[in-house]
Amino acid sequence: MAKATVSVRHVDPPSSPAWKGPAHFAVISALHLPMRTELRDVTGTQPTRQVLCGQARTGSDQPFRRFTYVKTAKLGAIDDGGADFAEAYAQLCGH
Repeated sequence: MAKATVSVRHVDPPSSPAWKGPAHFAVISALHLPMRTELRDVTGTQPTRQVLCGQARTGSDQPFRRFTYVKTAKLGAIDDGGADFAEAYAQLCGH
């Protein structure tokens, strides 16, 4: 008896749309990134929240990196792969 072959195709989920919220340029400036930087998966955008968290990419050939931005202090940090950033991101962003 012949077995039927089933073709399984992997489909990547679509990436989140780029975020262009009101603090977009403030975040990019605080992170010292080029104006062409793309931001996505941004959380904390509600007016009552003081910390934005998300991912930033400076060019289409670059990977996305996590970032945090504190609205009231106008300070941000981008993931450098270190334990200090990972700890701060977990505390500020809940991940």
